[in-house]
Amino acid sequence: MLDFECPHCHKEFEIEGDNLPDFACDDVIWECPECDKETKIGWYAVIEER
Repeated sequence: MLDFECPHCHKEFEIEGDNLPDFACDDVIWECPECDKETKIGWYAVIEER
């Protein structure tokens, strides 16, 4: 589960990883259940020092 704040109504939701695209360069359309506005979401890889 990932916490996500709708950029339109600012309500926070939990989004399952299954709802995200498979690759970092892709995105999906997410519809807010509160305000019914659509937002394009995706993810990106972050490199870290170990």
